Amino acid sequence: NNHDHNHDNDDDDTRIGTVSSGRFNILSTMVGGGCLSLPLAFQQSGNALMGPLLLLLTGVITDFCFRLLVASAVHLHPPHPSRPGKDTFESITSAAFGPKAYVFSMGLVVLMCFFGAVGYSVLLRDMMEPINDAWAPYIVTTTNHPWLHKNLTMFLVILLVTPFCTLQHL
Repeated sequence: NNHDHNHDNDDDDTRIGTVSSGRFNILSTMVGGGCLSLPLAFQQSGNALMGPLLLLLTGVITDFCFRLLVASAVHLHPPHPSRPGKDTFESITSAAFGPKAYVFSMGLVVLMCFFGAVGYSVLLRDMMEPINDAWAPYIVTTTNHPWLHKNLTMFLVILLVTPFCTLQHL
């Protein structure tokens, strides 16, 4: 079977995903989160001009950071014509600032992922509130905890999804 993988050697440097699948994952995440949260962010920015300007500024800063990371990776290990690069954010940080910076950058990546998950959980909670109201109205009357009622769906989704996030291979 071509789909059987040897999981005994998880230390190899082979990549499972492709550039196309990575682009699709990033694009779907950006479009999904942006479509759901951008109108509220524009409304909260105060006026019709500030929201688009802040969005443009964030885009320019993001573009600069990505270009800087790619240039650093190319400088660290020049590209090979037939093999993709294997540099990571952490390896670039370690090469530039030493091993302590590697640990610091790992912590930053963990925090970024954690707060991203928190943001999507809150977004999901807000979108699911009407369903939660119809599905579990008895929680408010029996427990007298409106906070639990509002966050029940978010906690259930987190409890169901978290085990899948800890798998090495899906």
